[in-house]
Parts: sequence; C-alpha cells; structure tokens
Amino acid sequence: MIRRSLPLLLVFVLFGSSPLACARFEPYTLAPNAPKSAELRSLLVLPLNFDVAPSPRFVLGTEILEAEVVRFLSESGFDVYQMRLSAVAEDWRSSQQEVGGLESTRRGKLDDESYESARAAVARRALARQPADAAVVPTFLVREARYDGQKLTWDGVTRDVPLDMSGTTRALAYVKGKLHATSLRVTVYDRSGRKIFERYAGLEPLTRIVVSQDHWRQEARTDLFADAPLLESGVRMAFDPWLVAPPPATD
Repeated sequence: MIRRSLPLLLVFVLFGSSPLACARFEPYTLAPNAPKSAELRSLLVLPLNFDVAPSPRFVLGTEILEAEVVRFLSESGFDVYQMRLSAVAEDWRSSQQEVGGLESTRRGKLDDESYESARAAVARRALARQPADAAVVPTFLVREARYDGQKLTWDGVTRDVPLDMSGTTRALAYVKGKLHATSLRVTVYDRSGRKIFERYAGLEPLTRIVVSQDHWRQEARTDLFADAPLLESGVRMAFDPWLVAPPPATD
C-alpha cells in the first residue's frame, strides 16, 4: 500500500519503479522472410512466464491470461499444443548453461542478449519434441504507464483507471504521473529457434486509486482480467498483424 500526503489543491504526482523497464512502445518486430501465420497449422504454446515467475498475487490473473491465449489461438483455427511447466523448466536450465549463464561477466547484471538467446533455445528444444510448426512464448509483464489525470497510456493502449473518490468532496482532486499496468509480451519462434515475431500489448491497469480528504493510495485490483472482452482485445492485439487464420485443412 502506498500513502502520501496531499497538497492543498489535491494535485498528486505519482512516481514509482516497475519490476521491468518503463513502457517504451514498439509496434512490433517481424523477422525478414518470416513465415506468415497462415502458412502454419500448429502452434506450441509454452507455459506463461516459464522464465520469470510472477508474484504469487498474480497467479490467478496469469492463469486466466494463459487460458485466453490458448483459447484465442484455438478459435483462430490453429492446432494448439501445450507443455507442462516441469518439462520446460529443464529446458530452461539447460538453455541457460548453453549460453554461458544469463549474467553479464562485467556488470554482474542480467545480460539481455544471453537472456534472449536462452529463451530461443528453449523454444527450439521444445519444438524438437512436439509436432508443431512454431512456438509461442507468452509473458505477463508489469509495466510503467503514463497517467494524465484521466487516462492511462502504455504499450499501444489507453485505458481508464478505477478511481474511488468517495472519501473526498473536493472536485479539484486528480492524479498525474506514472502508475503500474499489465501487458502481454508475445514472442513466436520457428523450429530453428529464430524469433519471427514479437509484440507487447497493454492489457489493464494493475491498481485502482483511492482518494480521501488528505491522502491518496494505490490499491491492488481484485478483478484483474475479469472483463473478458477487454482481455480478448489485448490478446488479439499482441498477435497483430502477424496472425492470420490458416486455411481450412483438406483431406
């Protein structure tokens, strides 16, 4: 819980650090000569966040998100395969060893290139055991988002933030700054482990703002991903523009 004293005119500026980098929106990444999704018939969906375990308070939300990714791909016409987390965990350990570890030898911090190489190696290893054309790696992220006092903007979306002002009657109250929000990162690999598509898509605000006479606080939402149409739109955006339904199968 975060509490702050309010200035007289109830102008709040929120600043906070995210578990990941501040949300810098990149539309999408598509590899040169990447196969179009319509050329593929089957996809292997790896367990959500096999590489970065989410906080226990997000477990229910991530289960809902993972199920929606699988449902969306299945209803888009793909044969969808899944793997147990326990099976992928061994691939993740082996892939980290394959790239020589994930930390930079100079800085002692996560090395982005090694991390991405290890994820690609997991996809390649998993596809070697499954008859799928490509692997989908979905990742739940907490991102910093820009709040202008009315709307929250990050990763290509703009959303309303739940605001509870029942504790104050001051009409001038508003909040500006940075808040935390949820996003879906989708990465698609071919059977060789080459990254062929990636996109970040904003989903929902992570918290709601509660305002009283002389304080504000952020409260964790208890209804994360309860809005099915909103969640579906976020998942759909994460695969756009790469995903096109495959043609009907023929005998």
